[in-house]
Amino acid sequence: IWMHCNWFMKSPTEISESGYKKMKAIYDDVKKDGYQIIAMNHSNFHESGLIHSGSTTAKPARNLTKGSYYLKWLEDLETTYYNMVQCFPEVEYWEIDNECNNDDFMPQLGSNVLFTLEEKAQIYYDMMYYASRGIHRANPKAKTVMGGLVVWNAETFLNLLYDLIYSNDSWSKNPDDYFQVAAWHHDIQ
Repeated sequence: IWMHCNWFMKSPTEISESGYKKMKAIYDDVKKDGYQIIAMNHSNFHESGLIHSGSTTAKPARNLTKGSYYLKWLEDLETTYYNMVQCFPEVEYWEIDNECNNDDFMPQLGSNVLFTLEEKAQIYYDMMYYASRGIHRANPKAKTVMGGLVVWNAETFLNLLYDLIYSNDSWSKNPDDYFQVAAWHHDIQ
């Protein structure tokens, strides 16, 4: 189920009661038919007044300098996922974003410049780590799912992610601290 944060949240910490009721009704309707649900969010909250791209999928350029907007955004991402999981504790699988190896889901916030594949991997590596922390803090039994990758560069992108995970500067060298389930979109021809 597409369960975008901005459909039932006003900010990383504030739930929209009307949005939550609508999302819960959709969830309950699907769940009663016995489906196993993967909740997927590919929207992001950004500070008011920041120059936006036209999309909630936009990501800021990577900047690990203490106090940077990028690090604040990652902390907000962790808080957002924590509160999403708190709203839906019965959801077992949480897909973190979508097609992060694809320009459509990784536009640069406030810019027309496209991220390189390496930059996308670095940003998504950070996103998975922070989102997973929020998800597992709210529900240690939840499984995190890598956002489905597009196939034309999935192998290269996945290798870049693992290179980052196993690097000396890694947040954690344990892949489970980023995702427990890998996902990709099949190319039907």
